[in-house]
Amino acid sequence: MISERTGKNISFITSDSLFKNNISTSYLVGNFGVLKSTSKIKNTLFFNGKKILVLDSTGVYENKIQPDILLLTQSPKINLDRVLQDLHPIIIIADASNSYSNQKIWKASCLKKNIPFHATAEKGFYKLN
Repeated sequence: MISERTGKNISFITSDSLFKNNISTSYLVGNFGVLKSTSKIKNTLFFNGKKILVLDSTGVYENKIQPDILLLTQSPKINLDRVLQDLHPIIIIADASNSYSNQKIWKASCLKKNIPFHATAEKGFYKLN
């Protein structure tokens, strides 16, 4: 789930059709927010001039995209070394839907290439500015 907050207005972008769960409710209450909108996540997102590529379980991507941020979700069956060579992202974010073993391999790949790796299961949410 990705959230965008502007003042009290909060929008959720999610792949889960059952987004009305405890996490979203707790987030709204904890931030004194009002749900503005929800939408289904797409493979490419833009935020403050940054291009975000969402790579899901299909593992399909275009190598012309050149994203600033690569978001890995739902344990895509990919060779991250090859993906990094094709896409040249600035940072990799792996959400908690990925398996621990995949995240461990991806972290090692990122260390070899000196690319920051953020696992939300380990470090919590990632905030874009």
